[in-house]
Amino acid sequence: MDDLELLDDDALWRAARTRLDFEQSTQKEALHIKRQSEGLSAVEEQTLSVLVFRYERSMLVRAQAAALLKARGHDVSSLRHSA
Repeated sequence: MDDLELLDDDALWRAARTRLDFEQSTQKEALHIKRQSEGLSAVEEQTLSVLVFRYERSMLVRAQAAALLKARGHDVSSLRHSA
Protein backbone atom coordinates (compact mmCIF):
# COMPACT_ATOMS: atom_id res chain seq x y z
CA MET A 1 0.00 0.00 0.00
CA ASP A 2 3.03 2.25 0.08
CA ASP A 3 2.52 2.60 -3.66
CA LEU A 4 -0.61 4.66 -3.00
CA GLU A 5 1.62 7.61 -2.20
CA LEU A 6 2.71 7.59 -5.85
CA LEU A 7 -0.85 8.05 -7.16
CA ASP A 8 -2.21 11.39 -8.26
CA ASP A 9 -5.23 12.84 -6.49
CA ASP A 10 -7.78 11.52 -9.00
CA ALA A 11 -6.49 7.97 -8.60
CA LEU A 12 -6.54 8.36 -4.81
CA TRP A 13 -10.18 9.49 -4.92
CA ARG A 14 -11.02 6.36 -6.94
CA ALA A 15 -9.12 4.18 -4.46
CA ALA A 16 -10.87 5.84 -1.53
CA ARG A 17 -14.24 4.89 -3.03
CA THR A 18 -13.32 1.32 -3.97
CA ARG A 19 -15.43 -1.45 -2.49
CA LEU A 20 -16.38 -5.04 -3.13
CA ASP A 21 -18.72 -5.38 -6.06
CA PHE A 22 -22.38 -6.04 -5.29
CA GLU A 23 -22.18 -9.77 -6.06
CA GLN A 24 -19.17 -10.36 -3.79
CA SER A 25 -20.66 -8.28 -1.01
CA THR A 26 -23.97 -10.15 -1.22
CA GLN A 27 -22.21 -13.50 -1.28
CA LYS A 28 -20.09 -12.57 1.76
CA GLU A 29 -23.16 -11.54 3.72
CA ALA A 30 -25.09 -14.68 2.73
CA LEU A 31 -22.20 -16.91 3.81
CA HIS A 32 -21.95 -15.09 7.16
CA ILE A 33 -25.65 -15.68 7.76
CA LYS A 34 -25.42 -19.32 6.69
CA ARG A 35 -22.40 -19.84 8.96
CA GLN A 36 -24.41 -18.60 11.93
CA SER A 37 -27.54 -20.59 11.16
CA GLU A 38 -26.33 -23.93 9.85
CA GLY A 39 -22.58 -23.89 9.33
CA LEU A 40 -20.50 -23.92 6.16
CA SER A 41 -18.81 -26.58 4.09
CA ALA A 42 -15.03 -26.44 3.70
CA VAL A 43 -15.43 -24.90 0.24
CA GLU A 44 -17.84 -22.27 1.58
CA GLU A 45 -15.44 -21.46 4.44
CA GLN A 46 -12.64 -20.97 1.92
CA THR A 47 -14.84 -18.75 -0.24
CA LEU A 48 -15.84 -16.68 2.77
CA SER A 49 -12.21 -16.38 3.83
CA VAL A 50 -11.25 -15.04 0.40
CA LEU A 51 -14.16 -12.59 0.39
CA VAL A 52 -13.34 -11.33 3.88
CA PHE A 53 -9.69 -10.87 2.86
CA ARG A 54 -10.76 -8.84 -0.19
CA TYR A 55 -13.13 -6.77 1.93
CA GLU A 56 -10.49 -6.05 4.57
CA ARG A 57 -7.92 -5.21 1.90
CA SER A 58 -10.33 -2.77 0.23
CA MET A 59 -11.02 -1.11 3.58
CA LEU A 60 -7.29 -0.67 4.21
CA VAL A 61 -6.77 0.81 0.75
CA ARG A 62 -9.74 3.14 1.24
CA ALA A 63 -8.47 4.32 4.62
CA GLN A 64 -4.91 4.88 3.37
CA ALA A 65 -6.13 6.74 0.28
CA ALA A 66 -8.36 8.96 2.42
CA ALA A 67 -5.48 9.69 4.79
CA LEU A 68 -3.24 10.65 1.88
CA LEU A 69 -5.92 12.90 0.38
CA LYS A 70 -6.44 14.59 3.72
CA ALA A 71 -2.68 15.08 4.10
CA ARG A 72 -2.70 16.72 0.66
CA GLY A 73 -5.28 19.21 1.88
CA HIS A 74 -8.47 17.69 0.53
CA ASP A 75 -11.77 17.61 2.42
CA VAL A 76 -12.53 13.90 2.69
CA SER A 77 -15.70 14.22 4.76
CA SER A 78 -17.80 13.06 1.80
CA LEU A 79 -16.14 9.63 2.06
CA ARG A 80 -17.90 8.97 5.37
CA HIS A 81 -21.20 8.97 3.49
CA SER A 82 -20.04 6.42 0.92
CA ALA A 83 -19.03 3.69 3.36
